Formats: sequence, structure tokens, C-alpha cells
Amino acid sequence: MGIYINTPDGKESFLSEHASEVTIEEIQAYEYASGSKLVPVFLADNGSFTAAAVAYDKSELTYFSQLDGPIRYFLVNKSALSVEVLGNETYLEMAQAA
Repeated sequence: MGIYINTPDGKESFLSEHASEVTIEEIQAYEYASGSKLVPVFLADNGSFTAAAVAYDKSELTYFSQLDGPIRYFLVNKSALSVEVLGNETYLEMAQAA
């Protein structure tokens, strides 16, 4: 766990522009494949702040799929991800490889 989306305009704004909201069933059925243009993202709202986590592998997807609370599910276009959005080059490489 540890790749989060942080943008100057806010996570919600980024997701509305670069992602499609999907159901929990669609997220759980997501298959990681070489060349995929999408990556799963979970938007959790704990009341005082939101967190948008990139599920860069199957274990991350399983972990975030089991969380309680108000969570929304997205598939994000990988081309929208950048160092500025994710925080560093390593995180970008991990997300792009998903």
C-alpha cells in the first residue's frame, strides 16, 4: 500500500476528468494484463479527508476491495498519471506497469 493520487485541483476533480466510475463487482473482476491502458483506483472518504489509492497489483486490489466505509471505485487511464499526480518516478513506474 502506498501509491496515492494527489493533485493541485483535488483527487475528485482528477478522477472525474480521467477515470470511469465502476461497481465493486467490476473492480473485483479486473484482470491485470500487459498493455492495459487502465488501472483500478479506490476513493475512500473517512469524513475529514479523502484518499485515492492506486491498486497497482492484485494484492492491492484485494486489500482495497475489502475495506469498509464509503468507497467509490474507478478505472483510471494510465496516460493521465504522472510524477506530479503520484509523487515520484517509482510510483509512476509501478502504476504504469500494472
